[in-house]
Amino acid sequence: MTTLRKLDFFRLLLGATILASLAFGYYANPSIFLAELLLITTAIFSTYLLSDILKAWLLLLSGSIGLVFLIAGVVLLTPLQQLVLFLTFPLVLALTSQVQATKGEILSLVKDEQKSLVNHYQQLLATARETPFWTIEAIMVNWAHSSHFYHVNPSAYRDMLRSIHQILLGSLTEGMTVYYVSGGSFLILLAGQQPKHRHYFARVIKPKLTKLRFQNFKFSQETQYRQGYLVLDSSNLGKFKTSGDLLKYLNRQLETDIIVEY
Repeated sequence: MTTLRKLDFFRLLLGATILASLAFGYYANPSIFLAELLLITTAIFSTYLLSDILKAWLLLLSGSIGLVFLIAGVVLLTPLQQLVLFLTFPLVLALTSQVQATKGEILSLVKDEQKSLVNHYQQLLATARETPFWTIEAIMVNWAHSSHFYHVNPSAYRDMLRSIHQILLGSLTEGMTVYYVSGGSFLILLAGQQPKHRHYFARVIKPKLTKLRFQNFKFSQETQYRQGYLVLDSSNLGKFKTSGDLLKYLNRQLETDIIVEY
């Protein structure tokens, strides 16, 4: 499913949820309608005013309080009315957050390029099979703990991805191509007869990246990076028939590159 289709799907689901909740409240009980309207409005505003971490805590807190009231039987409503009231806030909050996140992904200049990677990788494989002593070098650059930073400030997270992308583009030598492959990871590919970029990340790229700071409102935070590296030649081309196979191998390498936890 493309990002635009995902956005349309979540928007449709959100609209249907809101309309169904309001319609149920209107026909079931006028007081429920007002409560539904208040819950929906609060959920929508919370999405744009709170960080992902605060929204998660709000979901847990609201769910716990609602569950206590339902178990205690404080409200004199039918079980169906109680269930609708209980589910409205978390559903609208979750769907609105998903719409916001998908819109941010579309607006970001750095987009997932795995579809473009598939074709380029197959072209490189074909050349490597036909040309003696031809090799493909793959360097994966990963922003460690990037998901943590996304939940802290999605907008600042996208700014960081753009900064990383610009540094990588400025560090490329002739024949190199860089792709964003999601999850804070970028893949650099190049082909030639002599693999000579095993230490390129440590010598050239990492010193530039470590100067970046994650800017979150009034404070900045250091960022850390990991790498995966592989040379493909006649001895292992059969093991990496697709770009997906290559990415899985490099991601496993990242797991062994120990980074200090934040």
